[in-house]
Amino acid sequence: MKKNKNSLRQDSVPSMSPVSDSSQNQNMSIPNRERQGLYIFLFFFILLIGIGSLYYYLNYYKKDSYASFDPSASITEKLNYNVTYLEEENLLNIKGLSTIEYIRTRLLYHRYETKGDPTKSLVEELEREFNGEKAKVLIDILNNYQKYEKDKLQIDEDKNLSEYKKSLKYKELRVSIFGEELESILFPEKKDDLVDKFFLYSKHYLKNHYEDDPISKRDHLLKAKKEIYGDLYEDLILSEPIPEKIELELGIQEREMSILTEKERKIKIEKIREKIRKGEL
Repeated sequence: MKKNKNSLRQDSVPSMSPVSDSSQNQNMSIPNRERQGLYIFLFFFILLIGIGSLYYYLNYYKKDSYASFDPSASITEKLNYNVTYLEEENLLNIKGLSTIEYIRTRLLYHRYETKGDPTKSLVEELEREFNGEKAKVLIDILNNYQKYEKDKLQIDEDKNLSEYKKSLKYKELRVSIFGEELESILFPEKKDDLVDKFFLYSKHYLKNHYEDDPISKRDHLLKAKKEIYGDLYEDLILSEPIPEKIELELGIQEREMSILTEKERKIKIEKIREKIRKGEL
């Protein structure tokens, strides 16, 4: 009878074979895989939502009508909030002129052609020619422009500033008055402005590096030119005025030419002019 009891006891113990363990592990891994897949899906879903929100903000939210901005804000603040208002209302090109050129020419007209206060006369003209908010915007730009011209005189009178430094100060002043966004729209940098900027910088640099040798001067100015001209480099070097290029080369060689006699100096200058005309310098 003992033997039978033991055999019954052994029979009642469940089998723990390797096959059953593997099967159980596989069954348990299925939920884990599903969770991992869900996490990956949620990650990419949230990422797409974030990218979409950023795209909307940059392309649509900032472009809401400038009138939707804080009503207590100034017109200049509203325009910096959304500079597209000027383009939408056709105020960037008025009768074939840019906004600033239009205001400048009309102001000059009233200074010489009308009696009384020219600013008041121009304000009245703008109120007649443009309706509602458009007139207010142009009058605000007029007031800012006049403030800029007035404050600009202090920079002009500063004898310690080179022409290049003055040009940088003009830019800073415009930004402080109009705001960065509006300044870039009302005073866009043109191709000719970049050429002028380079030659102004060259004069400023050469004045402060008189003792440097011509090679280092030329290398530095070439790097500066490429930085200022940027992607327009190949086009702009073709539009550089010859008199400015001659003056630049004379400035580069000024120290070496200072020891020449008057006759030698004239011969040297003529050689420089000839090389520049031939495109060799």
